[in-house]
Amino acid sequence: MTDPHTAFPANKPLFQYYAAMTWLLAFLACLYIGSSAIRVYQHRHELEQQIAQQLQNVALSSRRSLTLQIAQLTTTENLVIDTLNDHLPLDLASANRQQVAILQALLTREAAANDDIELLGVADRHGRVLFMSNNVTTVRAHDQIDVSMLRDDPVRASAITIYQGGPRSAWPSGFVVTRSVRGENGLPRAYVFALQSHEHFQRRLKEQEQAGFSLGRHSVVAIVQTPGNRLAFRYPMADAVIGAAIPPVAHQPFRDRPQLSYWISPYDHIKHLVYELPFANGAFLLRVEAAELDFLAPWYAELVFTGVSTLLLLMALALLLRLVRQGARQAAQLQFDKEQLDIGARAMTRLIATAPVALAHVRLDDGLLLRANPAFGHLFGAMPGEQLKVAESLFADPAGWRELCAGARLAGAAEGRSMEATLKVGDATRHALVAVAPLPSRRDEPRELLLSFTDTETQHAREQALATIAYTDPLTQLANRRAFFQQADAAFAIASRYQRPLALLMIDLDRFKRVNDSFGHAAGDAVLVRTANCLRHSVRHADLPARLGGEEFVVMLPETTLAEALETAERIRKTIADAPPAEFEGRAIPITASLGVAMMRSDSKGIEAILNEADMALYEAKETGRNKVRCVRMAATNMAAPGAPPQGSSCKS
Repeated sequence: MTDPHTAFPANKPLFQYYAAMTWLLAFLACLYIGSSAIRVYQHRHELEQQIAQQLQNVALSSRRSLTLQIAQLTTTENLVIDTLNDHLPLDLASANRQQVAILQALLTREAAANDDIELLGVADRHGRVLFMSNNVTTVRAHDQIDVSMLRDDPVRASAITIYQGGPRSAWPSGFVVTRSVRGENGLPRAYVFALQSHEHFQRRLKEQEQAGFSLGRHSVVAIVQTPGNRLAFRYPMADAVIGAAIPPVAHQPFRDRPQLSYWISPYDHIKHLVYELPFANGAFLLRVEAAELDFLAPWYAELVFTGVSTLLLLMALALLLRLVRQGARQAAQLQFDKEQLDIGARAMTRLIATAPVALAHVRLDDGLLLRANPAFGHLFGAMPGEQLKVAESLFADPAGWRELCAGARLAGAAEGRSMEATLKVGDATRHALVAVAPLPSRRDEPRELLLSFTDTETQHAREQALATIAYTDPLTQLANRRAFFQQADAAFAIASRYQRPLALLMIDLDRFKRVNDSFGHAAGDAVLVRTANCLRHSVRHADLPARLGGEEFVVMLPETTLAEALETAERIRKTIADAPPAEFEGRAIPITASLGVAMMRSDSKGIEAILNEADMALYEAKETGRNKVRCVRMAATNMAAPGAPPQGSSCKS
């Protein structure tokens, strides 16, 4: 057979034309890519220069604003210091009411007149707050400011510190500007402090953003305390903590400008361009940041556009190259495909004939069986013909065939459907996995189907056996704990919804441990089997007896009132006590049982709650002598009212 990759009946002039066009397009693509790379580089450079200038402007403006605010605070504090020196004694604690009133009025008036002051106050030489403006109504005993910087440096007149605030503090977080009031001996006798809150500075920054000075959605303005590299302010806060040390992060220099650098913020984990500017004599560092993803957004858009256009150009070049090759190979490929189709059709016919799975060709409109393979005849005992005309007759339930047809119409020719079905094989039935696949058609909807039948009878029988093992107690052949709770939960839901009575009997064999200890566990098993047989013969078909474990049994009684439940419990008790004793190795082993009865109430939370009440009643039966029936009396509900308990049984309220 001829390989299409060796045949090359190409049109030489056409091939040369396509080759020339390909080289021209390749040259234009290289020219476009080179110019685009230069343009993208220049655009990024321009955007970085613009944002660097904006960062510098915002930083200088913010520093001027902070410096002006600190100057205003200092002026106000000087006014308070003059009042302290003129009107109050050296020992502020000994000031009379009139002097305190003058000072309090001054603090309140100055705090109200200056928008930058959140709080204005006076502290003693130890930093304990004595007086504050009236916007904080109470001076608490533990109110304290940090005066260590002024106390340790006799030359220093003022200091700026950070107040962290917090949920237990009456003051907001912010900057505290403190000035010392010195006596004649030159030592501080008091301190005047003013607090500017972070919220006030944040409002000013928001006003700047609204006025059009925004650096982007992820921009940041922060103030860092130089000693200790602690965070004094950040807007927005994100995960930052005021007063905490800033995690060390490497900075990447920005060209030849030392104030600018790139870093990945430890708070929002975004790459920022940072402008740093010292203020307050170098005690603090003003940091203005712009996120790279904000100011380079136009550059990213241009980069995507350039990449997409370059990719499209390369795809066009690749397509042209493909056309050059495709025209040369098309004729040989068509001949090769035709030969392969013939080989494939013969191979498929043989494959279907020898397949071990039963296959049938069916017309979709009327379900007529057109043809089938030998495995189909082995499964159904006949081939399509007089006995088997339509596919519907293969199914024990015709609804299965209709469901497969509906699925085939919805799926179309590209997909299939499968389902477990019961087949009719002569006079018997057989389980199988039936799959349907629509056959290709020129119309949009399929007209013919391919059915396959995989025999699953052995697997079905195995699954049924496993289900029996999973939900049956192997010794007593009663329902096990899992089966009981599955069926009991369903019964509880139905009884709760339709307000129907439901009872549970908890059964425990008396002195069963003595049987095991005296006769052995094999004898105990014989007693358990005898008890299970007694339960089967004492309850209705609708009731559910089960073994929970050990010598504990339970019976669920649907549609049963309290009187009926007690009557059934008493019947079970007498049957266990009066039935012939279990025999083991020629020895009779008599046994009795104690029973607890509980009813579902309108407030019952679930089957576990009813079972717990039955267990409590069972415990009472054990404690009062065994071989008895006890119950928990059902409270007044909208359930069917119980009758009187039978003789020999008792209930507790």
